[in-house]
This record gives sequence, structure tokens and C-alpha cells, in this order.
Amino acid sequence: MKKLVVAIAAVAAVLVAILVLSKPFGWFENNPQAKPVTASQNASPTPNEAQAVAGALEAFPTDPVNGSAEEVKVLVASSPLTAAPAGTTIEPEPNTWESTALGAGTMTIKVTYPKSEPKYYLAFMTLEEGSWKLLYTIGADG
Repeated sequence: MKKLVVAIAAVAAVLVAILVLSKPFGWFENNPQAKPVTASQNASPTPNEAQAVAGALEAFPTDPVNGSAEEVKVLVASSPLTAAPAGTTIEPEPNTWESTALGAGTMTIKVTYPKSEPKYYLAFMTLEEGSWKLLYTIGADG
């Protein structure tokens, strides 16, 4: 199981690297059609866990380097204002939290960039040393 999680994390890191290097803004896709994703009816989110993840996501724009998972931290550190331009806000939707594995899960977020309309994304989160970190995002086009 641990090898599978490591393999998934490695693949995710490669995908993030490709996205970061191929897009002017590395974290979130520019998708005007994006809409919120709702939690599965089979999901049983833990309220405290969901709130902790939401707090980490809200704080991400103010410190994207420390808010990033270890696998992508170097990429974010090389250009933190690309990861979260000044004035970016993230509004998480805690009711969409789905734990996908121990110390990992997803949550729908609404990202608003300066002078732009909000866009929705699915944030993939990982728990590292007791803190939730953003691993990557994908557009949430419902």
C-alpha cells in the first residue's frame, strides 16, 4: 500500500511539473467553463478534518511555498507569485471534502484571481507532518 501511495505521489508530482512548466499560472487551469464538484453521497467527511483542509486552502495564497506539498515545493519556490498572484483568494467548500486515503483527499475550491471571474477546481491535498498541503489541482467542470 505504501508503494502505491508513493507511486501515485510521484505521478502527481510529474503531472504538476508539466502543468507548472506549460501554463503561465501553474496551479490552476484557466477554464471559464469550470463549475463546482459536489461530494459523493457515499463520502463521509470528518468535519474537523474538512475544516483543517479548508483552513490550509484559504491560507495558501498568502504563503504558497509553505502551503505546498513537498513534491512540488521546489517548483512553487522558484515562482511563488506564479502559484498565487497577489490578491488571489481561495474559497474552499468543506462539505465537498472526500478522504481518498489516510492523510489524503480532495476538496472543491473557488479561486478568484485579481480582476478575474471565479473558477472552480478540485484540490488534491496531502497531510505532511500534521499540516495539510496542496499537491495539485484540476479544473472542476461538473
